[in-house]
Formats: sequence, C-alpha cells, structure tokens
Amino acid sequence: PANAYKSLLAEENIGLMLPCNVAVYEKNNMTVLAIVRPTVAMQMIDNMELKKLAEAIEEKLKAVFDSMK
Repeated sequence: PANAYKSLLAEENIGLMLPCNVAVYEKNNMTVLAIVRPTVAMQMIDNMELKKLAEAIEEKLKAVFDSMK
C-alpha cells in the first residue's frame, strides 16, 4: 500500500495499472508463484520517479520470489 500511494503521487493515472500482480496457485501438486515485473509493466509510462519506484518494488518482489525456491 505504501508503494501504491507513492506511485499514485508520482503518476496520478497509474491506478489504472495497479495492483502489482502476484498469483499463487497449485498445479501438478506443486505451488506456482508468478509475479509481474513492475519495471516491465511501467515501461509505457514516461516518468523517471515511477521508474525508480518500479525498480525498488521489483527488487523486493525478486527477493520474495528467490526465497521461495
């Protein structure tokens, strides 16, 4: 929520692209974790402040993803 708020402050229309999408589901008796990379999702927005936020959020999401292996 805090990063969503910062994103909205950086780009008021970014709410159209939120939330950061994460999916967790079971397939073939295994847990699957899928995460949309914020840097890729935000490429179409020309806003450096938003790009920096996306990079910071992606770092945190990557750490979570990597810890699940």
